[in-house]
Amino acid sequence: MFLFSIERVYLNEIAKRINRKDLRTARKWCKKNHVALYSDSGTEYVIKNDFDLAFNLPLILNLKVLYGDKWEQVYQAYNNDELHNILEMNQNIQNNNQRYIPQGKIAKKINQAVKNN
Repeated sequence: MFLFSIERVYLNEIAKRINRKDLRTARKWCKKNHVALYSDSGTEYVIKNDFDLAFNLPLILNLKVLYGDKWEQVYQAYNNDELHNILEMNQNIQNNNQRYIPQGKIAKKINQAVKNN
């Protein structure tokens, strides 16, 4: 027989994670963020993965806007404390995002001077 358990996060832990003291506020947060509450012997809890997704959703949406298709790599770097990888990705993106292409001789000289500084 194969037994496994789904990790739980209890309401008092949620209150601490969202920086609140009152359990009622934690319940409201769960309802607002569409995280289902369950009860076990009078103690309320949520599924850990549901909470983590709702808690990290603003970050995930921001990473999708900033990094496009590479947001998952950046998110993994956040989770693994590999912030140096994020800096490398930022430099690669900035180098590839040259939007302005100067046409005239003077504009090319100005653009080159700005790049060198």
